[in-house]
Amino acid sequence: MTRIWAKVIRDHKISMELVRNLAPTRHLDPILSAGREPAAPAQALSDAGFYTQLTELCKELDLACPAVMQKHLRDFRAFGRVVFRPADFMEPVGFDSFELERIEEKKKDSKVTYYSY
Repeated sequence: MTRIWAKVIRDHKISMELVRNLAPTRHLDPILSAGREPAAPAQALSDAGFYTQLTELCKELDLACPAVMQKHLRDFRAFGRVVFRPADFMEPVGFDSFELERIEEKKKDSKVTYYSY
């Protein structure tokens, strides 16, 4: 399962943070699955899904929603991380940056094979 970690940075410290699971959508994922195997439709996130998730995260953190540029989508697609600076917000904000980071859950190999010689 893929999750997003949202954090508000003020004076080089995390002042607020939130981790949330991605809501399933029916679109294939141009943002989350770039450079990886194609995501299952239930775990995918489209551009519209990214905006929706961002809006919900901002509401939960009581932040203004930043203006999303193609640069932000490219950074998230390529690096799994995007940083919004105060210049990306329409109204004044009291922090240094707002970061979103993709967290991929690593699959555990639950099968152990024992060999007898």
